[in-house]
Amino acid sequence: MVILEAHMGVATECPGNTYAAFERAAEQGYPMIELDPNYTKDGKLVVLHDNTINRTARDEFGGELAEPVNIHEITYEEACRYDYGIRFSPQYKGETLPLLQKVFDFAEEKGIELKIDNKFEQFPDEIKDKLFEMIQESKAQIGLTCGKMESIRKVMEKNPDIPIHYDGPVEEDILKELASITKKLTVWIPFQCKRTSWVTVPFASKELCELIKKYAALGVWIITNEEDYIAVCQEFSPDYVETDGAIKP
Repeated sequence: MVILEAHMGVATECPGNTYAAFERAAEQGYPMIELDPNYTKDGKLVVLHDNTINRTARDEFGGELAEPVNIHEITYEEACRYDYGIRFSPQYKGETLPLLQKVFDFAEEKGIELKIDNKFEQFPDEIKDKLFEMIQESKAQIGLTCGKMESIRKVMEKNPDIPIHYDGPVEEDILKELASITKKLTVWIPFQCKRTSWVTVPFASKELCELIKKYAALGVWIITNEEDYIAVCQEFSPDYVETDGAIKP
């Protein structure tokens, strides 16, 4: 059975990376959610894709922000003065910037697995350590996405039982090394479509998928329509498929 993962929550129906998108994913029965970690000036771990809030945040009147606002240069209290839902639809007016800890608690309550994006690899060491500690203390099912071998080794030093989602270069020597480091390994590769036109790693092919499945579970991202979903399942037999919310459990 293919496990469907909701990219940033159900981002087709809600503003992505918000409480609303995560709640919708739980309501619709997604067993897994992907999200993007970030942090504020005062060291609060939050959920935000970009390092600036400008793309997703609006001012109290619903207007775009005139100047770039870097999340690392404002406190969480300052970040919460903005609205993170209205730019998607007026019905989401009032959405606040999610605290990662609250999302962990939500995932634990709902029994949903979380996959944290590899953005954490760029964090300062003290913020990484805080993230690792939060994961270790949480009772939720939480995995980390890594694109670098050194990141995986550091993660395993801190928490050897954490699931690893690898999305870096794929070669058999790399897969063998990954499999020797962790037994909870999923390797993710992109499906060739408009949403993945920017990637530099190889796209999914039958040969590559068969190689990956010798060493790990296979994840394919990102699927945005039923036709592609059927084709991916028939050709590659993935264990996981990441969707923006267009494919329902």
